[in-house]
Amino acid sequence: MGTAFARVRRALSERGGFRTRAILIACALAPLVLFGILSWLDYDTTLRRARQDAMANAYTLAEHADQVFGAVDVALLQIEFALTDRLLTEIRTDGELHRMLSGINRRLSALESVFVVDGAGSIAASSRAFPMPPYDVQSREYFVAGKNGHDGLFFSVPFRGQFSRSIAFTASRPLQRDGAFHGLLGVTIFPEYFHSLYRGAFLPDTHAVAALMRRDGTLIFKSPEPRTGSDNATADPALVALAAGQNSGLVEGRGMLDARPSITAFRALPNVPLVMVYAVSEADVLAGWRVRFAGYGVAAACAGVLFTIGGALILARPAIPGGPPQEMRGVAERARTEGEPASRTERGADTVLSTVIAALGLARRLVPDDAPPAAGAPDARLREALEGAVHGVFTVQRLIVGTRSRAADARIVNVNSALDSLRKLLLGTMWPAIEVIEGHAERSLDVFVDPARFDLALLDLALGLNEAAPGGGHLRVEATRRAVRNGEPQGIAPGDYVAIAFWRDAGERATGESGIRIETRLRLVAQFATQSDGVMTRQERAGAVIGATLWLPAALVRRAPRKS
Repeated sequence: MGTAFARVRRALSERGGFRTRAILIACALAPLVLFGILSWLDYDTTLRRARQDAMANAYTLAEHADQVFGAVDVALLQIEFALTDRLLTEIRTDGELHRMLSGINRRLSALESVFVVDGAGSIAASSRAFPMPPYDVQSREYFVAGKNGHDGLFFSVPFRGQFSRSIAFTASRPLQRDGAFHGLLGVTIFPEYFHSLYRGAFLPDTHAVAALMRRDGTLIFKSPEPRTGSDNATADPALVALAAGQNSGLVEGRGMLDARPSITAFRALPNVPLVMVYAVSEADVLAGWRVRFAGYGVAAACAGVLFTIGGALILARPAIPGGPPQEMRGVAERARTEGEPASRTERGADTVLSTVIAALGLARRLVPDDAPPAAGAPDARLREALEGAVHGVFTVQRLIVGTRSRAADARIVNVNSALDSLRKLLLGTMWPAIEVIEGHAERSLDVFVDPARFDLALLDLALGLNEAAPGGGHLRVEATRRAVRNGEPQGIAPGDYVAIAFWRDAGERATGESGIRIETRLRLVAQFATQSDGVMTRQERAGAVIGATLWLPAALVRRAPRKS
C-alpha cells in the first residue's frame, strides 16, 4: 500500500507531467461525476413520485368524504320531507319520528347522533333519547348560521359534546317555511370514523397528514392527529387563498398544516363547501434517498481512490535500467508502427473505456433534461446502456489489477452472460446493435478462462468484424456446445468445446490503417484462444473477413490453462 501511494505522489509531482496528472485527476473525478448524475436522477424521481402519490391520495380522500356527506344530505332531506307541515314544538313525544332518526343514525356509520332543532333554539327531537329533554343550542355556530340565512349544508367548528364528552362537528340544514327560518336539521359526525379509516388505508406513515378544511380555512379535523380540545385550528392563509381560486393544486416547500416543510395537495369536494388536504413531510419523503445518497457517495469516493491508485500503478511504473533488450526494442517499435499499443493492458483499457464513454453518451441522450415522464420512454435501453457502462468499468478495473501478476486468473465464466454484457457495452458504439442469438442447448455454456481477458477478446472480435464492414451489415453472435471428433473441423483438437461464432452478412476488404487495426485485433484474439487451450477460425469472402469463431474448451472440470 505504501508503494502504491508513493507512485501516486510521484505521478502527481512535477516529474509526472501534465498529461499524467490530468489522467489521474480524471480517474478520481469520474466516479464522483457519475455519482452526482445518478443521485440527482434518484432525487428527482423520488420527489416526482411523492407529488403524484399526494395528488392521487387527495383525490381519493375527497371522493370518499363527498360520498359520506352526500349521504348525510340525503338523510336530512328525508327528515325534512317527513316534517312537512308539522309544528316542531309538537314532535318531542313523536315515537315514530324518534325511530326514524335512530334508524338513520344506525345506517350511517359516520354519525354520532341525528337531531331536530326548533325555531327557538331548543332540540325538539334526537336519536339519543326519547323523549328528548329540552336543550338550548342558540349559541351554537350552526344555529346562528342557519338563523342568519345560510343555505345548504353547514359544517360547524369542532366542539366537545355535553353528552358524549368527545370532540365532534355537526352538519346541518335549515328548515325554511314561507321564506322564514323555522328551525334546522342536523347530525353530529364523529371524526374517529375518518381517523380509523385513514390510519389503515391512506396514512400508514405518521409523517403524512390528511385534513378536512372549510372555505374560511378552519380545520374540521386532522388525521392522524385527532383534536383533543375545542380550539379552532386553521390552515396556512396561502393554502386558503389557493383553494378559493381553484379546485385542486399542489404546494411544495412550506408547511400548510404545520411548521414542517411538506408536499401538500388539495382537492375541493364536488358537492359540499369543504376542501380535502393531504400533506407529507419532505424529510420523510427524502429519508430513503439520503441513505442511498450516503451509500453512493462512499462507493464513489472509494472507486475514485481505487481508480487513481490503479492509474498511478500503470503510469508511474519504474523504468527498466538500460532500457528494454535489443530484441524487445524491435518488437515494441514494430507494434507502434503498425498502430498496436506496446502494452496490452493499456490497449485493452483504452478500447473498453472508449465503449464505456459511448454507452454513457447513449444513456445521457435517452434522458432529456426537461422531458416529462411519458408512456413508452426508453427505460429498458437506458438501463441496459448503464449496465453496459458499469460492466466496462469493472473490466478495466480487472485489467488494471491483473497487471500485478503474470499468471491468468482463470475461473468458470458463463458465455451467455458475457455476450449479453458485450451487447449492452456496445449499445453506444455499434448500430444496429449486435444481435445475440440464444440457443436451446440443455447443458450450460461455461468456459474456464480469465474473465477480464475473455471480455476483452470478445470486444476485440466484435469491433474487428464491425470495422471489416464499414458500409453496413448486421453483426450476429451465437454460442453453442460442440463436440469435435477425429479432427473435424480441421485444425481443432478433439474434445468438448463452446463455439462462439461471430458473423455478418456483408464485408469489404480492408486496407491501410483500417486493415492493420483489424488484423491486430484478430491476432490478439487468436493469441488469447491459444493461451486458453482453444483456437480461433476465420471465415472470409472475396478477401474480406465476414466471420470468426472462437473455440474454447467447455468447463467440465476445474483446471488452469496450460499456457499463460
